[in-house]
Amino acid sequence: MENRKRGLLPLFIAVSLSAELLFLSYNQTSYQTKLGTPATLDITSSYAVGVGVKPIYQGGVIGATLTYTVTVANVGTSNDSYDLGASDDAGWGPSLSENFLEVPAGENRIVILSVNIPSGAICTIDNITVTATSKSDNTVNDNEIFFAHRGKATFGLHWKYCTDLWGVTLDLDLYLRDDSTNLIVQFYRYWDDYEGENLLWSGATPVRLMLKENILHPLGKGHVPEKVRLILTDNEGNLLQTIVSYVVTKSALFTKYINNKIFYPIVPLEGKICIFRKLSKIKAQFPFAPS
Repeated sequence: MENRKRGLLPLFIAVSLSAELLFLSYNQTSYQTKLGTPATLDITSSYAVGVGVKPIYQGGVIGATLTYTVTVANVGTSNDSYDLGASDDAGWGPSLSENFLEVPAGENRIVILSVNIPSGAICTIDNITVTATSKSDNTVNDNEIFFAHRGKATFGLHWKYCTDLWGVTLDLDLYLRDDSTNLIVQFYRYWDDYEGENLLWSGATPVRLMLKENILHPLGKGHVPEKVRLILTDNEGNLLQTIVSYVVTKSALFTKYINNKIFYPIVPLEGKICIFRKLSKIKAQFPFAPS
């Protein structure tokens, strides 16, 4: 499948979408803020803190758990410890791997924030805030706002009529995480042997991607999908997120078999031959498919 850029909508989140974590170092005049612009701080202050989050936005399907890397930096001149808290406006219940950190002056520490996407209306955005408050001076604090999106990514079994080409249908509506580069559909055997993949998107990440696509098996004719994964990778091919997995079960094969057998008596001879070949493929795979 050719690389294509499609589905980009004029939707924007009202924050910098090129946000990167900083707080890796600082000097006597300034440090690089979490939104990538210089900010002058009075680093002669004993207590000062900065919070950054990556990614700033990402999406998932119902039941998925999204994770974010939270960096807390001590940008003051004294060692300090911090109480951490997380809140959101949609009630999805984000949680932190740690709620307390000790951070020497000029250093940073990392915790993980997780949020599980509950059932509800598709294309809902949860605004999440994480805050770090100094234990030495509770007037000293910083926070970051970031986003989680409840989208959809559903697969189904696809057969291209009167060919021996098989694949999957994909119905996608999702905010892709801002540090991703490639959206890929991978094909596997039932026992997890890798078969190949198709690239759906490559390049700059859109805010929101919507598409309905028939994706053919990368090995071509005669190969019926067994297991499929939709993943996001970075520009070096490292896995960032498995969005959804799909397994062609006995139920899916049986439904395809019955739906096509109904039409067998009423189609012309050419159609009968095509459907007969299709039914034969389904019958051959059925014993190996999980229930």
